[in-house]
Amino acid sequence: MDGGEAQEGYVRDKLLALHRSYPAVRGAQVDFYVQGTNPGRTTCQIDLATYGQSFRVRRSADTYREAAQQVLAELTAKLEKQAAGPSPK
Repeated sequence: MDGGEAQEGYVRDKLLALHRSYPAVRGAQVDFYVQGTNPGRTTCQIDLATYGQSFRVRRSADTYREAAQQVLAELTAKLEKQAAGPSPK
């Protein structure tokens, strides 16, 4: 099963885990859709709000799960960078 409730549950669980690891996360908007120009590709977009910054990541893949995994991996990297603070000059 690809898309639908299974993917919503997967992403919800991963976002809750992110919130536990990074308490600055305060909300997310998740969208799944099929690209109009390439119906074989599915897209996941997550807008993630934190205290002080917002992130938007969109990735396309053959399945919703793959697209969501790519988005979540990039968001995790962005949160890690944010938590580390500004780089020294």
